[in-house]
This record gives sequence, C-alpha cells and structure tokens, in this order.
Amino acid sequence: MQYEKRVNKDGSFYYSFVWYDTKSKKRLRLTREEIKKRFGKDILLESEAKDCLKLLEAQYQTEKIKIERRLSWEKEFYSFNGLLEQYEKAQKKRAINSWENNVFYLKNYVLPYFLTLKKLNNIEMWSDYFEDFREWLEKSAIQLRSKNLISYSSKNHSIKALNTFLDMLYNKKLIHKQSKCEAFPEHLIKSRTIDDVIYPNEMEQVYLSLKSNKHTQEAILFRYLFFSGMRFSEGLAISLADIYQGLLPENQLLSKKLKTNNITYFGYVVSDSQLNDKKVRVPFKGKREISEKNSRTIPIIDKTLWNDLVSLAEEKFNLWSNSKHTNKKDYYLFDLIDDSTARRRLEEAFRSVKLKFRTWHCLRHSRATWLIGETGDEVLARTWLGHSSPRIFEKYNHMYQALIREAKAKDTVGSEFKLKKV
Repeated sequence: MQYEKRVNKDGSFYYSFVWYDTKSKKRLRLTREEIKKRFGKDILLESEAKDCLKLLEAQYQTEKIKIERRLSWEKEFYSFNGLLEQYEKAQKKRAINSWENNVFYLKNYVLPYFLTLKKLNNIEMWSDYFEDFREWLEKSAIQLRSKNLISYSSKNHSIKALNTFLDMLYNKKLIHKQSKCEAFPEHLIKSRTIDDVIYPNEMEQVYLSLKSNKHTQEAILFRYLFFSGMRFSEGLAISLADIYQGLLPENQLLSKKLKTNNITYFGYVVSDSQLNDKKVRVPFKGKREISEKNSRTIPIIDKTLWNDLVSLAEEKFNLWSNSKHTNKKDYYLFDLIDDSTARRRLEEAFRSVKLKFRTWHCLRHSRATWLIGETGDEVLARTWLGHSSPRIFEKYNHMYQALIREAKAKDTVGSEFKLKKV
C-alpha cells in the first residue's frame, strides 16, 4: 500500500491511497469520497498522508487476519476443498449466472460456520444446528470488509448456498438424509419503494447533466435503461447487430399489445444475452442458454433515445466497415462504460441537479412501475420486461397506485379546503 499525490483540474491537489490486489491482479484506489468518509476530510499534507497510510495498513492487516480466520477450515478439513470444487462444477451447470454468488456464500459463511465455529466435520449433523446457523447469521455474521452485519438478502443467499450444497451431497449419496434450512421471510429483505422510482422530468435532468459533462455513453445508457427497463448488464450487451428500425412483424404478441395500448415506437432492439463482470456474454437472468427463444424485444418509444442510439450505431458501423472483423455482435454500443466509473458519474449527475441518488437498477423498477401503472396490461409488461411471475406485476401495480395517491394527496385538504361537491 502507498500514497500518491493527485492533482485536480483547478490545480489544487490531495493525497490518495492505492494497493495491489493479488486476487484480481489490479491496482485498487480509494476514491476521494471514500477517503473523506474514512478521515472526515481531504488529505492535503504529506505528513497527514503518511499517518493515514499507517492507519490504513493496520486496518488492512486486521481485515486480512479476519479473513484468514474465517477461511481456516481450508487448512483444518482438507476433504472439503474437494467438495467445494464439486459444488462449483455443479453450480456452473445449474445456475450459469449466479454460480459465483453461491460459491462465495458457501465458502465465506457456510463452511466457516459449520467447520471453524462448530467444528462439525460430520455433515449429517449439520441439520441439528440450522437454527443456530440462522441465529449466527442474524446476530454475528459480518461483511468481509467492514464491521457491519450482512443484509437479510445476504443471509438468505447463505442459506440458499447451504441448501444447494446439501442437495448436491444427497444426490451424490454422500449424505443419507435431505434437509432444508428455512430462509428468512421476504418482508425482511429490502424491497424497492416509491422513493426508488425516477420520474420522467428527473430522468431528463440527470441525462442532460451526464451529457453536459461529456459522459455521452453513460447519458444514453441512462436514458435507454429508463425507457427499456433492462438491467445494467443487459444494456451493456447491446451491439450493432441488435438494433432495428421500423415496425415489428404484425403477428408478434408484442406488436399487437403495443398497438392495443396505442404505444408508438421508432424502432426496436432484440437482445439475447447480458455481459458478466469479465465482459463476456452470458444468458439472461433465469435462463440457461443464449438462444433466440430466450431473446427479448424492446421497443424504442422515445425519439431522443432513438436518435442517440442511431448515433452510437453509426460510429460502430464505421468501425465495423473499416475492419476485417465481420461479427457485428462484437461491436457494443456502450463499449466505453466501466461499471465502477459509471456509478460514480451517475452519483455526480444526481448530485449536480440536487436529486436523491438512485442506482442504475432503479431505472428498471421505474420503467416497470410506469409501464404497468399506465397500461394496466400484465401481458405487455411481462413480455417487455422479461418477468415471468405475476407477483412482480402486482408489486409494481401497487407501487404505481402509491405514486398516484401521493400525487393526489397534494391536491386534497391542505392549507386550503379544495374539495368540491358534485
């Protein structure tokens, strides 16, 4: 770990801190906001930077020891390394998009609890301690790089990893009884509310802020996700080969639904995959393979968005036509966007227009809320958004009704009596 002097555009400077992560084999840097959060201010003097570096190195070593203790089962119970490898292979086949998640929680929470804390090398006995495991998750399990307790979502991910691990062992006849640890109730898991919904006028403000700062691709992606309802990783996968002008074939269900609901559009995108953290195409969430039957068609209903997409597509077309590479699928429209940088720029854009920050994923919730609320068409919404569960439709319908009630509340009894007899 070391400190570095960083110079701002106005000539002022501050000190930042970097270290080499052996796992990712990358140099990582604390952002300016993270430095302010840790130390309460910018670090402007070299003497301060030296003192802060010592503190950070001590914290780093402490966290390293914690992680080593958490993973001490690897040294104590060698046979479990082999089971973990089997589990990883099984999960790669079973859950193409989420296998890394399951392996992470098994390795960092499930195995450390049962093997290091409980010293239970006999897996047949694990079911006797399910309630203890739930209590440990509730009161003691902490995030890997902080002192905060893990969220209920992470608690349930850990329980899911435990259950799928035991399922694998049972199916392979390595244990003799099949048992399930009960997950925490859904109402405890943080869900989206009307505060997460982005209004059209807010979208315009953030879009223009991003554009004015020359973050063109982030601006267009922001607008695209707002109108399409796609996830961030799905939006990044849009390529030169996926965008079409004109109308959908009349026999398509989506075409009929758009016509029934009087929704006009300028073109459409057909997407069959998303990008993972390594920028590799993988199937959509919940799908086992990349195929035409699993593709989604997204109408482009906003004129500004359509023109923006055409501009990006034209740039990629010129690159493609001047290259010997023939696959248009490899020319991504949003090829300059980096995940972490995109979040930081989005935060800055929200802050610049004095709006509460909402994540990229809130754009999907926003489109679902407006689409379902304004059309009331469950089939259209599920086709457009790629949702299969009717419960999703009901959730967003309730959110839309809550938005309407909130808006109407401003026009009811306030400082003046505005109700009228009819």
